[in-house]
Amino acid sequence: MECKEEGCVNPVQARGWCTMHYARWKKYGDPGPADRLRRKNGEGTGCWAKGCMRAPEKAGLCGRHYQRRRMKGAPEGYGAPAEDGWPACKIDGCEAAAVGRGWCSMHWQRWKKTGDPGPAEPKRYRWRHPAGTICVVEDCTQAARFSDKCRRHYQQEASRRDLLKSYGLTLEDYERMVARQRSRCAVCRRKRPASDKREWAIDHDHVTGQIRGLLCDRCNRAIGLLRDEPKILRAAVQYVERHRQLLLIGPRKAG
Repeated sequence: MECKEEGCVNPVQARGWCTMHYARWKKYGDPGPADRLRRKNGEGTGCWAKGCMRAPEKAGLCGRHYQRRRMKGAPEGYGAPAEDGWPACKIDGCEAAAVGRGWCSMHWQRWKKTGDPGPAEPKRYRWRHPAGTICVVEDCTQAARFSDKCRRHYQQEASRRDLLKSYGLTLEDYERMVARQRSRCAVCRRKRPASDKREWAIDHDHVTGQIRGLLCDRCNRAIGLLRDEPKILRAAVQYVERHRQLLLIGPRKAG
């Protein structure tokens, strides 16, 4: 049995289509014409940026225009115009060729990253700010670069977000724990997590997975190196205290 697409003589694979048209329908929502198609720009080959004929490297763009898109947004003419018979992007107002789930490369990548393909026009990166914009964090005078924050405060926020996500906590949960411990380590009571750490370590029971509190980096590492075992921790305390008492009393004299 032949493929139901007019002009195609390939054998049926699924849903009445051959392998090529079935794969096309799964990816783009449209099996397309009988002949084989290739995604190219309007002039036939090369980078998707308008007037550029360099070989494409990523996302249909040459190396120079790909870096320009990362830094300043999409170059003029970005997106391959849909060829005759090739489905166009299903976003209203976008004429680029569909490359995945009925979207062009730009909208497909947006959907993969955020879950929303967004409008037809290219978005500018959110960390691009006018010259002179200052970080929104109080008492910070550094230039804003990422999400209205300077590089240091943005990295701190990202680090905290990733840490909380791994433990299933919200920012409000974390702030309540900090307030409950009065911004101190639950073991040694020091005020700073560590000289090279931005956030408190979230300590948890390795057997039950229950979160116990916030520790500085040193205490968190110490408990982990002693295998989180109360018997070993108690033995270590007794060992240190015994030798400290010997040091205070002095060694016993023979005879």
